[in-house]
Amino acid sequence: MSLGTSTERDSRIDFLRGFFILSMCLDHLGFLLQGVGNNASLKLYTYQSLGWSSAAEFFVFFSGYVIATVYSRSLVSRGFWNTQVRGLHRAWELYVRNGFVFLAVLAVVPWIFSRSNGLIDISRLDLAANYGERVILAFMRFEYFPAFLEVLPLYMVLIAMAPGFLYLYARVKWLPMLLSAFVWLAVQLHPSLNFYTPGGWHFNPLAWQFVFFLGVWTAKEWPLGEVDRSSRGRKITRVLAVLALCTVLKLMDKADVRLPLIGVLDIPWLDKTNMQPIRLLHFLLVVRLVALLMPSNAWIKRHLMMRGVARVGTHSLDCFSTSIVSCYVLAGLFSWSERGSLEYLSVQFANLLLIVLLALWFQWIKTPPWRAPPGGSIRIQLGADDRQRDRTSASTLQESAHA
Repeated sequence: MSLGTSTERDSRIDFLRGFFILSMCLDHLGFLLQGVGNNASLKLYTYQSLGWSSAAEFFVFFSGYVIATVYSRSLVSRGFWNTQVRGLHRAWELYVRNGFVFLAVLAVVPWIFSRSNGLIDISRLDLAANYGERVILAFMRFEYFPAFLEVLPLYMVLIAMAPGFLYLYARVKWLPMLLSAFVWLAVQLHPSLNFYTPGGWHFNPLAWQFVFFLGVWTAKEWPLGEVDRSSRGRKITRVLAVLALCTVLKLMDKADVRLPLIGVLDIPWLDKTNMQPIRLLHFLLVVRLVALLMPSNAWIKRHLMMRGVARVGTHSLDCFSTSIVSCYVLAGLFSWSERGSLEYLSVQFANLLLIVLLALWFQWIKTPPWRAPPGGSIRIQLGADDRQRDRTSASTLQESAHA
């Protein structure tokens, strides 16, 4: 299979990316609210509550899926080295962005976390005191990550590796995926293999690269929109039955249920840091379900709410970065409240609404007419070559924003 050059954007993939980013927002804020002391009798349950994998796997998987399309075009038109430089430049941009997010989090901590030591502990911000005035340097050297700020460093590593993977794929299809699987297997056999920091990275890049490159491989070999949907009802029923069994086993595991001949149920190989096998298999099972349930582009474009979710997926990195700060701010505000069900639901829905509205803002500032040159009458006089050059420039801007 050749490196594709299709320029059509798939709203279905954007919708799925947006859905799982919003799910991550719910999980992240819910995690912080636990540290505050959540007295709510109601709770919003997400995909993570029902199985062993989480929305983070989908964020990484679909990042690889989109990168496969964007960087494949770059390889065809500009060659390997230009594409590699593009990947490194994007990694640098994310490095700078993560630094600004960290500074924003540090800025809100003193005044908004003053009523909750538990929030400081659970977010690992208490460890910042160990570094003192060196905390920013420690963060920029990847020695210290507060909660949620370890995701973008993982993506920096993966996006820098993507051009090499696609270059090998264009020559020997099976080789890069085999190498990726070999590295993942090495981590399973030797769990201490990790990037060096005190305690290792929470998302071990040597393990999580397998999820990312599975996304790349899927985009090239088995696009989700082209899955065989014959006998779809029966296939969906089977997948749902297995996932329901996984949910039951997870609940039994958490409850320390004792079974005859087995004793207390303790399911192994679920570690998130090293993407252990049971967790990976559960994630792949959900990917199969997602492929079978994939909505049509037309259906997404017809519904306002679905378009809003897809827009979050289109601007996934911008929305995710902003959500980190919003989660910290809203958790701090929650700590000043009665911490009941009304306050819990209010901050959760406020966070979702904020991210959806920010996606609309990001779209506005990245697309015409905001970026269009002033003077409509001048644009009417543009020749065909100028219009084509203008469209190409706009396409390049969008690719830079989405990769």
